[in-house]
Amino acid sequence: MSALLYAILAAAVTSLCSFVGIFVISMKEATLDRILFILISFSGGSILGAAFLDLLPEAIEFLGEGQLSIVVFYVTLGFLGFFLLERFIYWYHGHVHGYQSDVEEKMTVKKFVYLNIIEDGIHNLIDE
Repeated sequence: MSALLYAILAAAVTSLCSFVGIFVISMKEATLDRILFILISFSGGSILGAAFLDLLPEAIEFLGEGQLSIVVFYVTLGFLGFFLLERFIYWYHGHVHGYQSDVEEKMTVKKFVYLNIIEDGIHNLIDE
């Protein structure tokens, strides 16, 4: 097969993997609760692996080893910034104000799933 066909096939398979969120929405809540920790652990490990094994060495090579402290500073700043952003979003949207019922409690989790699917779709649309 030609390189172009391999590239198209790889892009199609990668795009199909992004539809996993649709299957997560349709799962029963008990099943989702059992596998959610594993899915979150896998996604966190994938992001950290890409950052530390691919992007960080590339940034050090681009800036030079003399600028290692700047690279480490920006990586630390990024981790801290996104940690605080995630904590703020959870604090602001992680609880229901006023009257709380079982339906509202279940919907707060699904709202984040819909938000993630929309974000993933936009990311895939504009990604190079």
